[in-house]
Amino acid sequence: MRLSSSKFHLPAPLVTALEQTGYTTSADLLFSGSAEDIFCQLPPNTIGFNEFEECLARVLEASGAQGSHASSLLHSQATPMPKRCLDTGVDDLDELLMGLGGGSTVIEISGDIGSGKSMLATHIALRHLASDPDAQLLWIDTTGNFLVDQVAALLARHSGQGVATALARLHLSLAFDLDSAYQALHGLRHPSCVVIDSITPLLGPALSAVSAQGHALMVGFMRHLRAIAQSSNASVLVINNSTSNGNNQLNPNAVFPTTRKPALGPSFPFLTDATLWLTRRDSTMTGCISHTAEIWRSKTTRGKNVSRGELKEDISTSLRKWIEVPLTCGQVTKIFSDHAVLYLPKYKRHGDATEAFHPYVYAAMMNNPPADGEDTFISALRDELHACNSTSPRMYVRLPQAPVEAIHQEVRGLMEAEYAQTSITADEVQEQIEFLGQYAILSHRWERETTKS
Repeated sequence: MRLSSSKFHLPAPLVTALEQTGYTTSADLLFSGSAEDIFCQLPPNTIGFNEFEECLARVLEASGAQGSHASSLLHSQATPMPKRCLDTGVDDLDELLMGLGGGSTVIEISGDIGSGKSMLATHIALRHLASDPDAQLLWIDTTGNFLVDQVAALLARHSGQGVATALARLHLSLAFDLDSAYQALHGLRHPSCVVIDSITPLLGPALSAVSAQGHALMVGFMRHLRAIAQSSNASVLVINNSTSNGNNQLNPNAVFPTTRKPALGPSFPFLTDATLWLTRRDSTMTGCISHTAEIWRSKTTRGKNVSRGELKEDISTSLRKWIEVPLTCGQVTKIFSDHAVLYLPKYKRHGDATEAFHPYVYAAMMNNPPADGEDTFISALRDELHACNSTSPRMYVRLPQAPVEAIHQEVRGLMEAEYAQTSITADEVQEQIEFLGQYAILSHRWERETTKS
């Protein structure tokens, strides 16, 4: 915290002298040397040494954690503050966060480059401003990449009572160091939401494996954000960059394989209420772009291996329906390909057969999902296979001998096996996300095995 803060009650001449010698925050004053060393750097006749020691003691006392009576804490919890209207716009993600966006929380949003961290935070901020005409939002830009024109265009997609004045209530501050960030936080009283994009350049340069000062600065800053969140009933979103997990090792927290992890070290996630990890995946199978949002650590949500029944309530609507019969397009297409290679001379390789049959299987599964009923799905497959058999010779050789009934019988057997299956692999879930081409919300860890036991 800056020494000029009224919290410390320091004499103005002393604050000016300390700032001129490079001591601008309480951390500088407390961790940069002994009282004698700092006092000797001050201009003559600034302050007496005994008075300087008293000022130093005040800074130390004000910077320490304040004690609280249990009765006071009980009273504050029994009198909840009005809930802020802050949500992501994705119902499943709001349900996954379990109300953490309702105020008095600090949420970390992390992910690799291009995963949508800033875009998600922007939409959350604009939804908040548009829905609440009294909301005040502070956006601290640490990279200089905030584009007002782009934000104004995105605001047109939102509706609410506060749309007309939303941009006037969005307070933008540039902060390229920790001191500037503190100053920006002190400049707006009682914000309803604070976004820091990103926090990595502010804290990362100070972290070191041989010194604890950087860690102390990080903890102090996050404590300050926590105090703002609690005193103002605000939601604080901190965007954190990613870094390599080391030696290309897979991150054990991730649902889908990744060698990345949030920056700022392993202790940073414990300074927030939840860590939201975003991933972008480009599907070569469907040409769609899918985004996954995973809760890696949270004070309220679970993180464990779960059965299909336990998983059912924690993912998006389309995947929730698919879990009833977790049959993938790849599994059905493989049955078609196996029969084609055996009985149809046109297809000498599985790759050729897969390429030919995939569009028909895809159409059947999209129009009549297996969860809608076995007979309906089999009937849709039969229609698509007959359509494939009657395809123009310009595209493929006619397939009048395609073993329709044999294929359908094997598909029925596979569906019966899927009904009885209790666990789902990560590969199957990933294929279905690409198949649906939608924003999928995932909170649990699927089994790593690519084959089922």
